[in-house]
Amino acid sequence: MSFKKKSYTPLRRRIGEYRVPALPGFCVSDLFVADTSDNARVKLESIYANFPEEFGSMVVAPHPGSALFCYELRHKVEDRNVVEAVGGVDKAFISLAEVYWLLEQGLIGTGERTQGAMVRWTDNLYIKNSAGQQFNVHFFFGEKAPCISSKPFNRYICMGKNRVWVRR
Repeated sequence: MSFKKKSYTPLRRRIGEYRVPALPGFCVSDLFVADTSDNARVKLESIYANFPEEFGSMVVAPHPGSALFCYELRHKVEDRNVVEAVGGVDKAFISLAEVYWLLEQGLIGTGERTQGAMVRWTDNLYIKNSAGQQFNVHFFFGEKAPCISSKPFNRYICMGKNRVWVRR
């Protein structure tokens, strides 16, 4: 009698590494603004859920520079499993300065046309607010530009085109 081995799909697959330069500090409400005009510093279509409530008045300290890994998530998983898989809280949680740089570079909340259909990535970023509460802030492509939403930490991330960004 032979037994069929169950195939194993790793939780994540690394798809990129990025060097974030030193960045100045800022007030979140000054930069994270829904604006799709041609003169927008970064185009954001919508800001959903509790992002403005949790982060809007936050002042982000200057960022000394860092390196980030981007992983494609390979199956449905909880936030805590992702944090564990990437090496813990110190690596999983990044700053809003790093998030804004990713937006400026056009690296998060992207969509692309593949064989006539729109394929959209959902980018999951782990951020702490000024009170130290943990959130999964996610970016997804709307009709014209990225949209932002945030939910308290420890939710499920569904399978599909999901990426997670963490410190190297």
